[in-house]
Amino acid sequence: MSGTGKGFTLVEILVSVAILSIGAVLVMQALGRAASAMVIAEHRNQATLFSVSKMTEIEMALLQGQEVEEHTGGSFQVDEQLYQWSFSSPLNKEDPQRKSVSLVVTWNDGGHMVEHHVETVLRQRKTQK
Repeated sequence: MSGTGKGFTLVEILVSVAILSIGAVLVMQALGRAASAMVIAEHRNQATLFSVSKMTEIEMALLQGQEVEEHTGGSFQVDEQLYQWSFSSPLNKEDPQRKSVSLVVTWNDGGHMVEHHVETVLRQRKTQK
């Protein structure tokens, strides 16, 4: 305050508004980044849930002695997001009962493709005759 001490000058008010504006812009940017991070986390969560479900399905089939295709794939959609998935289980010539299993889920996230990989080794139960 200046002068008689009864009010604020125009310069003091303009400086205060500028400081508040900068603070508001920074808060809005932080909220935008947080919202973007939540969307990315949701996509990764969907890919992880699908991966766990599909790998469990494959493991159950192998434990029951069922044959599993070496390569397969497909797609699924959650809300408006489209996910692609591919599964491969190449034959192990040294140990035919041992299966190397790989599942990849991909999706488009803001113009670039994101991949979620799950790999494991499973043992197929011998089929009884």
